[in-house]
Amino acid sequence: MNSIRQKINSETFFQILQSANVQNLLKSIFSRIIALISSLVCSILITRSLNLDDRGQLSFILATVALFVVFSNLGIVNANIFHASKEPQNCPKLLVNSFWFALFVLLLTILCIAIFQNAGIIKSFTNYELFIISFSVFANLSLLLFKNILIGDNKINKVNIIESVIKSFSLVAIVILFVLNKIDLHVCVVYYLLEPLLTIAVFTFVQREWIVNLRFDFPYFKYNLKYGVRIYFLSLLGFLIMKADVFFIKRFLDNKQLGIYATSALVVENLGFIASVMSTLLLPRLIRIEGVRERFLVSRRQTFIASVVLLIIYSVAFVFAEFILSIFIKSNAILGVNVFRLLLVANFFLSVQSVNVQFLNSIGVPSRLILYWFIASLSNIILNFFFIKGYGIEGAALFSVVSYFIIYILVFLKTNIS
Repeated sequence: MNSIRQKINSETFFQILQSANVQNLLKSIFSRIIALISSLVCSILITRSLNLDDRGQLSFILATVALFVVFSNLGIVNANIFHASKEPQNCPKLLVNSFWFALFVLLLTILCIAIFQNAGIIKSFTNYELFIISFSVFANLSLLLFKNILIGDNKINKVNIIESVIKSFSLVAIVILFVLNKIDLHVCVVYYLLEPLLTIAVFTFVQREWIVNLRFDFPYFKYNLKYGVRIYFLSLLGFLIMKADVFFIKRFLDNKQLGIYATSALVVENLGFIASVMSTLLLPRLIRIEGVRERFLVSRRQTFIASVVLLIIYSVAFVFAEFILSIFIKSNAILGVNVFRLLLVANFFLSVQSVNVQFLNSIGVPSRLILYWFIASLSNIILNFFFIKGYGIEGAALFSVVSYFIIYILVFLKTNIS
């Protein structure tokens, strides 16, 4: 009897392993690990080549690019996943519309930067850095738009393979520059521009059969925009939680402190890659499931798995915090240990929430979710504005813990009530 039961359990186990969802998850994790290793090595070489001031300035440049991308995307980035999942036959329309939209954003970004520069608002960047920022906005927005169409069309493995190959080539280039001692701030900003541009070029070539008509389909764009509006406000509020601290540190502290904080945040975000993989795969899968209860059960199971895996990864990182940071920072790694540990706690709540919230996204993004993010964002801004001078970068990390925990609890309660 026991042998029969063991045989059945083993057969069930192998059936689960051979299922399409598990296969996609394993392939995605494997290719993401390759990309992650390449990205981490590149980050190590870059951070060890730059002094803390330049590292802080680089973080500020990248945060500014992210700011423009978040404010300009209008939720189309997430709407592309939703509509590519529901209407895969319209992927060519989504791709062409995305290109024209990204081009419009590029022109708008150049115009805004020119206006701000003439008004004397922008003082923290050189003209060269402003030029790179403009085209980096186009590159990163286009990459998100194109990639999410492929993800929605269930081509996540293709996306991960292409990204891992591009990351590997980037690694080779960075290693050569590191050996030649040629890595500086200017080289880094060019690297962060060329990598997404190259990825877009490969995506477009691979899916060239989708480019059948270059006409901008405005009625379909408006239709796509309807789903994206709520997601857009969530993205804005999410950005205020995740990146506002960078701007407050730049404003009230200095580039050296920003360099330590940004390096710690970079490592923590990379350690949470499993949540990014799972949330990316989960939304298209949930959209294809008919019953709401069935969606909830799948989402709850995936959230539990993400929680356990992240708890193990972050616990190990918490214990070996100084050793991990010393890989990225040549000296003064001890200064970032407390920040690193606090950000681990903060990102645990945020990462688990990013998987859990996909259930709500799959049923239409409840309006109350926007209120939850507003509460968390407002708490983060208020705490940073009034207390960052006194508590420094450790305070900024602690404020992230508070804000991320708020959104974690609210989303958890809303998901279970729904």
